[in-house]
Amino acid sequence: MDPVARHLIAVFAVVGLLAVAYIWIRRVVQRWTGYEDPKLTGVGALLLVAFVVVLGIAVVMRQFFPETRFGAWLGTEGVMPNFVIACVALLLAAEGLLKWLGLRTSQPEGRDV
Repeated sequence: MDPVARHLIAVFAVVGLLAVAYIWIRRVVQRWTGYEDPKLTGVGALLLVAFVVVLGIAVVMRQFFPETRFGAWLGTEGVMPNFVIACVALLLAAEGLLKWLGLRTSQPEGRDV
């Protein structure tokens, strides 16, 4: 079997297990506390999708296109963890800026979006 295919199968298996574990843990915590999750607004959902897309593109470029300038840069030792931290910092900064501007990224519980 092709090593890339094995890698993709392993990634999908691990991600699937983590998703199931996250859903289970969220439901257990929800039962214990009685609180529901806050619901994202359109702006909050857009921020989250942009964050996931940027990190996904970075991982694909690093793993499958290391001959490109961006892929080679991400493959340099220590760059990928710093890139992830920078993406999280940008996400938090964008959320803080939106809050300062008066735009909400989530709705409190009990309100439909």
